[in-house]
Amino acid sequence: MRTIETTGKTPEEAIEAALDQLGVGPDEVEIDVVSEGRGGLLGIGSEPAVVRVTLAEGEDETSAESEAAPETQPDTLADFSPFADDMDDDYDDFDEFEEEEETSEVVKVGYDVLSTLLNKMGVSADVYLREPYTGDDEGPVFEIEGDDSGLLIGTRGETLRSLQFIVSFLVSRRMGERTNLMVDVEGYQQRRYDSVANLARRVAQRVAQRGRSIPLEPMPPNERRQVHMALADRSDVETESDGYGDRRKVVIHPK
Repeated sequence: MRTIETTGKTPEEAIEAALDQLGVGPDEVEIDVVSEGRGGLLGIGSEPAVVRVTLAEGEDETSAESEAAPETQPDTLADFSPFADDMDDDYDDFDEFEEEEETSEVVKVGYDVLSTLLNKMGVSADVYLREPYTGDDEGPVFEIEGDDSGLLIGTRGETLRSLQFIVSFLVSRRMGERTNLMVDVEGYQQRRYDSVANLARRVAQRVAQRGRSIPLEPMPPNERRQVHMALADRSDVETESDGYGDRRKVVIHPK
């Protein structure tokens, strides 16, 4: 079993570097985020993200280990199927996805990948499929609930965004094409969307009254989209995204 540690500006970059170095796909390794890294002013005091990536054991070793400890978790994502023999029965409740075979497959693979990651991380939580919060959500939405689920949010949702990136990355690899999905933890994203939309409306009111532009705080793409949507019907202000990377934000202008 081979283990390496790699670094990057973000956990996602570090994971991609490790996969390139090992020459394997994400479903052939175990991933441990050692550090999410830290930004710094002009690079001063910044720390890179660090991940530890371990190649899964071979089939012979896995068989021997399973015999000695039958409760041991599977070594790769491909070995794990939370639906077992009654997979079709479990999906009878997902009526909204039965009409589209491709979407149904994304749901199955997404559930498989997310449940496996949580299991390997030692997180005690359940995964549910739920209705999108807004009509703008793309793909299936997975809700995580449980005693340990709060650990998956992180500061300002950074851990949750990293988890969603990894899940989307692994599901896309399994599906053979880019796949859209959303991961949420006990309604955190809904509360965040509501907060962002309310902030946008308050600031828009000030912009309209004062006649000058006001920038909002930097936000990830999905939250910036909520700002644009919240103010799309207003005739007195307009929105524009500005900046790059983690510093990209929405600026509200008077019309």
